[in-house]
Amino acid sequence: MKKIFLLIVFFLIFLVLFIPKCKNWRCSKIQTDFYSYYQSFLLKINRIENCQIENLNKIPNDSVLIVGHHYGKSKNIFTNNDQNIDKRLIRLLKKNKNKINFLILNGDIFEKPSNDKWLNLISFFEEQNLIFYIAPGNHDFIEKLKTNNEKIFKDLVSFHYPLILDTKENIFYIRDTTSMSWSLKKREVELINSKFDKKNIYIVQHHTGLNELRFLTHDKAILKSELNQKILSIKKIKKQINENKKINFIIGDSGMFKNQKKLECKKFNNFRYIINGLGGDNDDKILIISNNKIFYYNLN
Repeated sequence: MKKIFLLIVFFLIFLVLFIPKCKNWRCSKIQTDFYSYYQSFLLKINRIENCQIENLNKIPNDSVLIVGHHYGKSKNIFTNNDQNIDKRLIRLLKKNKNKINFLILNGDIFEKPSNDKWLNLISFFEEQNLIFYIAPGNHDFIEKLKTNNEKIFKDLVSFHYPLILDTKENIFYIRDTTSMSWSLKKREVELINSKFDKKNIYIVQHHTGLNELRFLTHDKAILKSELNQKILSIKKIKKQINENKKINFIIGDSGMFKNQKKLECKKFNNFRYIINGLGGDNDDKILIISNNKIFYYNLN
């Protein structure tokens, strides 16, 4: 009986991992369920707990806004057809522009970027006198057009990564996971350990930065590239970063699939790992950092 059970288990694993032409762990309900259970197992053995983020129904003064996975999904009803900017976000920014210190767009701003879309976005922020930063995602440089789109992005938005924004109470460490590794490199860890004392450190990037939490994002997981070959494990990050550092990862590659939450917060040791992104739905949320705390705002 035991042998039959083991054979069935191995057969199911084989089906999950090797369905022909499948390049994403969501190719079938069997795979989705399998990786969901696997994710729960990883959370348990690594003693990762849930953490709560408080809801705000208005934007406070001196706020920083973070918007992940902006384009949401194909045929997004909230996307402005002229500007390709979420209509709800436009209303929110116009109404509260004097309360916002700056905005971070946390990747996948456009499903299919173009020169006109980038120019419209930049023009909108300039018209509203809003400071903005971008942590790019893979959709901002679609593979077939990557060279051209990358040139457009770099010509129009002259950010040099990592971007380090040092405010009174917080450090915003913005990374580009389309050109940098998905996980922190040794020199970045050394920088974090040697500086930024007594401040919350927000590591803002599009793709997952920790291996055990990748199934909470859109990461295909099965396919590997040069940039995500060696994603740090939780065990390693615990060893590398000093315990006195207050680390908050904010990951924007989420929100599009029905089996995903629009906002998830996990904690372990001195780390918080927050995953947030728009899906083009009524329950979309964005993040607000104000008064040395992080909140979420319902974008409806």
